Amino acid sequence: SIYIYGTNSGIFADAFGYQGADVIVPPPTIHAFGPGKASDGSNRGGGGGYGGQGADGGQGTGGGTYGSSNAPVDSGSGGGGGYNIGAGGGGGVIRLVAQDTIYVNGFLTANGGSELTGEYGGGGAGGSIYVICGRLQGTANGYFNANGGQGMSGDATKSGGGGGGRIAVYARSLESALNYSATGGTSPSCNPGSPGTIVK
Repeated sequence: SIYIYGTNSGIFADAFGYQGADVIVPPPTIHAFGPGKASDGSNRGGGGGYGGQGADGGQGTGGGTYGSSNAPVDSGSGGGGGYNIGAGGGGGVIRLVAQDTIYVNGFLTANGGSELTGEYGGGGAGGSIYVICGRLQGTANGYFNANGGQGMSGDATKSGGGGGGRIAVYARSLESALNYSATGGTSPSCNPGSPGTIVK
């Protein structure tokens, strides 16, 4: 059995997936990584893809989808870089297997990274949360999040948000109060990424 009791405790894999572009000066010194990597833009990069499509930026193209919705084991892909700033990395992978009970009163997060320190970088895609157990129990304080990261832009021409990740939960008994989210990255300064997948 596996127990996550505290509301401020859990398993954190945000931005632990494929790296986003790293831009020190134009052109990018390191491009984004991953099967759904976004392209860089001369100013505003696209968002990384995985369970959902990454959004296009003002110049950069968003990354596509890949992997399995029923058995997610892939990391999210990185966002594309912009004029003078890097981008968010993709979410990592969380896999829990227990013959008996998994209890969640805290969080499991594999969100994509957001580039919030500068301008023009795209968000990383959400990663994977894959749970197999006999009984999944918990409370309304329990969260499974694999959301895409936000992009960042300083003007009306927006960068791309990351696509949502993938969540799959298999249990003979499933607590209905738990929360699941695999949304695309969105903010006032980025085009929203597409939602990912949730199977339970």
